[in-house]
Amino acid sequence: LGLERAEEVLDIVEKDTRPMVVDADALNVVSGGDVDGILGRCAGARLLTPHPGEMARLWPGRPEGEGRLEAAREFAERTGVTLLWKGARSLIVEEGRVSMFNSTGHPGMASGGMGDVLTGVTAAWMGQGLGAYEAGCLGSWLLGRSAERASWYGLSAEESVTASDVITGLGQALGELRGE
Repeated sequence: LGLERAEEVLDIVEKDTRPMVVDADALNVVSGGDVDGILGRCAGARLLTPHPGEMARLWPGRPEGEGRLEAAREFAERTGVTLLWKGARSLIVEEGRVSMFNSTGHPGMASGGMGDVLTGVTAAWMGQGLGAYEAGCLGSWLLGRSAERASWYGLSAEESVTASDVITGLGQALGELRGE
């Protein structure tokens, strides 16, 4: 989207009652304002999916020495959002819920397009009625498992797995989860 339509993006993030995933430029727009105020006014469920750099922009004054889990819990409690903090062992946090670490995936996922796939998968689950927390847990697991399958079963080397490789394997990862 870019930052040219920041006011429109903020309006949608705050006022739209439908659940949504907030990622990429939408995170950049939110981080340019009163983050707590913006997120605290959201009319619907919000799943934020920042990578570490985006999280640093969302919370520039994060207390030094605070662990990632504690920081995620505090951020989710303060803002009322569900947080899927991407990275090694992505973290999914929502106030009042058990915090989850995703155990699937590998370092090869730190490549262009992976976040876009995650956004699409989690948005699709939310569109089918899953809550933000459930969609974050399931989407994160599926993405990581599909990436593992791509490298383990010869589709791609771990170091060169692409977002397209992960998309190709999502159905098989879902089938595996279902015990098929």
